[in-house]
Amino acid sequence: MSQRSIIVSNFLGLIGAGMLTALSFFIVASAIIPPLVVRPIFVGMIFLFLATISIAEIPLMIFSIRQMTNSLNPNIKYALILTNIGFTFFGSVYAACFIILTGWLWLGAFMATFSLVRFISAMLFVPKQA
Repeated sequence: MSQRSIIVSNFLGLIGAGMLTALSFFIVASAIIPPLVVRPIFVGMIFLFLATISIAEIPLMIFSIRQMTNSLNPNIKYALILTNIGFTFFGSVYAACFIILTGWLWLGAFMATFSLVRFISAMLFVPKQA
């Protein structure tokens, strides 16, 4: 996997993450789906649960992507690109779930920034040549 394909796949995942977060903001702001969880203690528990999963998933996925780069399969490049896009994008899935469940946009936006953390970690720790 070249440096260019890492950058492009990460940006595609980041663009998708931004689109999903914007969609969840729109759903909450237009009251298409009313917030299901309104008590602050439960909102905090949901935030901590989803944030913990999102952060704990980062080293596991980086390890998995690094192991995939060691494969001798010539078609692994395409799987690596798709995995990298999904890895960067999936941080916003947790944020979208949180935003739609609770309606707390600012805390959901903070959680959506975990996609940026995934972007940076993939840029730093995924091998440049596969």
